[in-house]
Amino acid sequence: YNDTLHTVHNACNDLGEYAFAYDVSLETIEISPNVTFIPRGAFYHCESLITMRNSGDSSSQEADTIYIPASVLTIEDSAFEYCKAMRHLVIPNTLGALVNEKQGSIGTYVFANCENLVDAKIEGAYLGNYMFANNYDLEKVTITGIASDGNKFEVIPTGAFYRCFSLVSLNQDDVININSTVKTIKSYAFAQSTAFTDLVLPKTLETIEEGAFSGCKNVTNVEIPFVGESRGSTGKAGLFAWIFGRDLYYVGEDDRSYIRTDITSELHKEVEKTLLYYLPNVLTSSIKKSVETKSDGYTYITLSTKESNIYDYYVITAKVKESNEVVNNVTTTTVIGEFTITAKHTTRNSSGVETTVDWLPQEAISKIGADTHYNSTSKKYTYRYAVDEAYSPIEQNYQIKNGATSTINKVTYQIPDTLRDITIFDESSVAYGAFYNIPFLTRVAFYNIDDVDTLSSIAPYAFYQVSTLSTLSTVLLPNSVETIGEYAFYNNNSVTRFNVYNPLSPIYPNYTFVMPASTTFVGKHAFDQFKLIQNVTLSNELETIEEYAFYHFEALTSLVVTEKVKNIGKYAFAYNISNLTLELPESLTDIGDYAFAYNYKLQDVTSRSLHFGNYMFSHDYELKNFNNNDSQ
Repeated sequence: YNDTLHTVHNACNDLGEYAFAYDVSLETIEISPNVTFIPRGAFYHCESLITMRNSGDSSSQEADTIYIPASVLTIEDSAFEYCKAMRHLVIPNTLGALVNEKQGSIGTYVFANCENLVDAKIEGAYLGNYMFANNYDLEKVTITGIASDGNKFEVIPTGAFYRCFSLVSLNQDDVININSTVKTIKSYAFAQSTAFTDLVLPKTLETIEEGAFSGCKNVTNVEIPFVGESRGSTGKAGLFAWIFGRDLYYVGEDDRSYIRTDITSELHKEVEKTLLYYLPNVLTSSIKKSVETKSDGYTYITLSTKESNIYDYYVITAKVKESNEVVNNVTTTTVIGEFTITAKHTTRNSSGVETTVDWLPQEAISKIGADTHYNSTSKKYTYRYAVDEAYSPIEQNYQIKNGATSTINKVTYQIPDTLRDITIFDESSVAYGAFYNIPFLTRVAFYNIDDVDTLSSIAPYAFYQVSTLSTLSTVLLPNSVETIGEYAFYNNNSVTRFNVYNPLSPIYPNYTFVMPASTTFVGKHAFDQFKLIQNVTLSNELETIEEYAFYHFEALTSLVVTEKVKNIGKYAFAYNISNLTLELPESLTDIGDYAFAYNYKLQDVTSRSLHFGNYMFSHDYELKNFNNNDSQ
């Protein structure tokens, strides 16, 4: 094809596979309203295609927009892949839907590598795997979320928005605000989409697969219904960093995946696709492939149709060498590669004599993989690849339970350094190590969006040593929390506000600790090293405070132990350097060694308990008044 305009007339109901593939002149296509099916590769590499409209009815359609006709139910793999001139896209609510007993579907990479696409409006409820992968300029996506068959948008597929480097808005300006009907977000759905800062996930969400937001290096604020894979998740799936994943680039072993663990394999895959394109039309199953890196530093990628009983075959080989050059030092690596291609056609006559000729001269190679920057004179191509300077690999502990026993394992997740504020609004329990060692956080808040508090427990080590790496200042919990496990908030020494979430009063006083009203148990070292807290209010339901629970509350000025507390472990309130007054309840029957020791400026104690612990007030040098309900 050489025309800039082509019309698919009303008499045509279907297109053939790769019907317009590599038509680099085609700018406008007018589609018959009878077309229901756009097959594999139909507009593959139509690099000038900028307009698609219904034939005979374009009055309401912009000239620089791809309008998928409302008659289309199915689009197959790579149908519009590498349509690099595409700027705007509108997808009807019929795509993927059930219409007149015909079930639509969406293939893989349908609009992938349309790297100049700026915005997309999806009027329906279905997406395909890697649908918008590698659309570098895609900034805004709107998803209406209801298909013509009445089904709602429930699944964001694997890699749907992979490497959309400019994506900042989904359904809301400057926010990735996922539809309130979505139940599942698949792995790598937004992987390497590096521009957006704000992420809002809906209460309808039930599952987030591992690494769904891998490589989203600028995420700052997250609102999410639960921690990890799903509500109440435990083990590795109960870690907050689960959504960011362990690797920045690896996605899977899909043969068509553009997502690779390293640049070299990515480029080799692109070269292989080019060889396939130029190879004469033969069955894919008859093609033999070999990849060999030789001592000369080049990699030789060969495709062949040669078989022992075949007397007419083709062999095509690419000789490839890459060198890496970091550009901008932050976001992009440009890969410069050199290649040459040799293509041989061999025939054998009846006497068994073979004749081999060159059938594809080097000058005929006009494309190499995905990159438009290929230079046919210099035989060089470029390829952009994101790098990971804005990440911290954090080793986290998680717990696996097996009946009455449990084991502690480790995993390293890649967490964006920009992460600051996390709000969780519909969780039932926080797993062991959920936020273990996560750096840079400033605020974490839990509440229930329907004002029905469901969070009942904070597991051991849930927020272990967050603040040693960050400036975590605010932690908010709902009143429903009953148990706080050992080391749950250990060594968060920059916390100044630990309070009960109150949407009506979003400003919380500094240096104040208010325990959830339902809390009955605080595990050992749970709040050890809250060095800046001055005022503590304990739960009226609290019964047990284990050893070292409030150790090193160095700024504490007053403490009233509430009426139901029976047990205080050793060193529970030891080490404080501020002026302090203390009140103890009658319910207190078990007090561990050194429970209130080393409170150097403790001056006044009022106790209605008849029980004492060993060295209970040891090294409390300024203790002057001890008042007891029976004696003074």
